[in-house]
Amino acid sequence: MRSTSLRRAALAMAVLATLPACDRSTSATQGASQQRDRWKRAIGATDGALGDAIGQLYVKQYFPASSKAKVEGMVSNILAAFRDGVDKLAWMSPETKKIAKAKADTMLVGVGYPDSWRD
Repeated sequence: MRSTSLRRAALAMAVLATLPACDRSTSATQGASQQRDRWKRAIGATDGALGDAIGQLYVKQYFPASSKAKVEGMVSNILAAFRDGVDKLAWMSPETKKIAKAKADTMLVGVGYPDSWRD
């Protein structure tokens, strides 16, 4: 993983370095009136070249799967408490309660890192 990521980063930097300034400008391609700051462009190029490799290294060291599971359990409990609370609301009509629960069921919860990493 490390050597592939380093090769991607080197390739991205080499491509950026060889482009004329006008080709790197976002005004022609995205309608921006001025180029983003250099540090923002560098972060974008690095992120694009490395994919999730840096995030994977961070997660491996500081955010184990057990921590993710613990937080996901907490979120699940919060959503269950919401559903129970909706049932107890006297001022809400049964139809509105049904809609509120359906809306809660469609919530996508992302905790910590994705289930599958982009390459």
